[in-house]
Amino acid sequence: KIYCSTKVNITITKENLFKFTTVELSHNHDLEPEIYKWHNFFRGPTFEEKAKVLKMLSIGTTPRTLTTMMREEIPNFQTKSIYNIKSKKEREISQQRKHLNLFFEHIKADQNWTTTYSTNITQ
Repeated sequence: KIYCSTKVNITITKENLFKFTTVELSHNHDLEPEIYKWHNFFRGPTFEEKAKVLKMLSIGTTPRTLTTMMREEIPNFQTKSIYNIKSKKEREISQQRKHLNLFFEHIKADQNWTTTYSTNITQ
């Protein structure tokens, strides 16, 4: 840590406007672009890395093995990123299934439709 004293505090007013309540822009270090690569915003996986993680998970690669593989290319790759990507994908799939089930329930309830469907999915 470099204990930089720079800070910006922002509050939202009752009128939904942003108000800068504290602005201290003095730094105790040089402002080098290199320093920002460690900021949280830049630590997350890229779209391509997320796609690679999902592909590897889909073929049964364990998170531990996947972390080792990803760290060969990205030394600071975080294991928690794998679990976050996996969890987000599972939530997306769950939402898609929920919407499909609602759609099919609607169709079944509509007397003008004749439907046959199964929830058993085979690949």
